[in-house]
Amino acid sequence: DLDTLYSFESAAATLALSLSGGVTLTDALLTSATVTTPDIEASNGVIHVINKVLVPPGVLNVVQMAQLNPAFSTLVTAVTATSDLAGVLSGTGPFTVFAPTDTAFGALPAGTVTGLLADPDNDLRDILLFHVVAGDVRAADVVALSKPASVATALTGSSFTVTDTLQITETFISPASLVATDVVASNGVIHVIDQVLNPSFAV
Repeated sequence: DLDTLYSFESAAATLALSLSGGVTLTDALLTSATVTTPDIEASNGVIHVINKVLVPPGVLNVVQMAQLNPAFSTLVTAVTATSDLAGVLSGTGPFTVFAPTDTAFGALPAGTVTGLLADPDNDLRDILLFHVVAGDVRAADVVALSKPASVATALTGSSFTVTDTLQITETFISPASLVATDVVASNGVIHVIDQVLNPSFAV
């Protein structure tokens, strides 16, 4: 796998280029495009046809980024079910979102998600706010924290704990690990996690 540099609005950015099993490129959404027709020669270069539009970092807001990544369909359903969170998280920010995948939601006890969606502006809203931190907090900032670190969330009066192994302890099942970090949006950053956080265990 290779990282290839390109420029977007005068800022350096990268695409992850994989040559195993064909040529694929991973963009800022963490979604992959496959080269379907390679090596179309032009008078001033070469064209490779791909099967999706590549999204650069910093163009879409955190809600739009989640909406365009199939791994976050449950998270998007939850956010848009509330009366105001989609609008808030589409605002100026900056926001840092610790985003659970569909797999993380799927691991919750049977009926949990359905029950939360039935009353979205109470417990569900609190749970979602517990995944949001004010400001643009990058992975390097998390690493630099003195551990164990208490991180204040957007849920008033609630914080979660980051351990020396960079796991978050306040979850429904087991400590959450960072799956991907520094997914840059126009109004903040997303870190992908493998568990759903639970404010009932907030410090």
